[in-house]
Amino acid sequence: MVFLTKYVPHSTGHSLTADNLPTLLLRQIPYKPPIKHLISLPDSHPVNVAIHMVFVPLIFATSIILVGLIPPIPISSNVPSLHLSDVGVAVYAIGYILLEPLAGVGLLPFLLGCGYLARTLPAQYPRDVIIKYASGGNVASWIAQFAGHGLAEGRAPALLDNLFQVCCLF
Repeated sequence: MVFLTKYVPHSTGHSLTADNLPTLLLRQIPYKPPIKHLISLPDSHPVNVAIHMVFVPLIFATSIILVGLIPPIPISSNVPSLHLSDVGVAVYAIGYILLEPLAGVGLLPFLLGCGYLARTLPAQYPRDVIIKYASGGNVASWIAQFAGHGLAEGRAPALLDNLFQVCCLF
């Protein structure tokens, strides 16, 4: 894996300028498109694939629901307040559509549903109940992820190998 600290401008034949710095740095970030990630899942143990298909979306959903409990940020008197859960859903939706348009559009109903729950659950249930169930579901999903890697495959998850992709592709 290539890290940004190992970047040497003269080794690539490009001069380092303010205009090409973001492009040159992004080339050094290891990235695997989402569709390639799904295609490589069959190399994994079938139990671990099933765990990923169920618990990764639950991690995202419960995270967005918990972020939805943060009070909205007022912008001005004539503009609606900014909900961080809406920002999270929008960032993921736009990111997925840019990375893989077909998969991004297919994931859109799920993302919008998570945003809808983040906005409506606080009006229907007490805050402590939402925190209890959403955080419990989030922790249980992470435990299932690590158990799937450890017990089914006998190897550590690639969580720290590519933290950029983990953060961007839940």
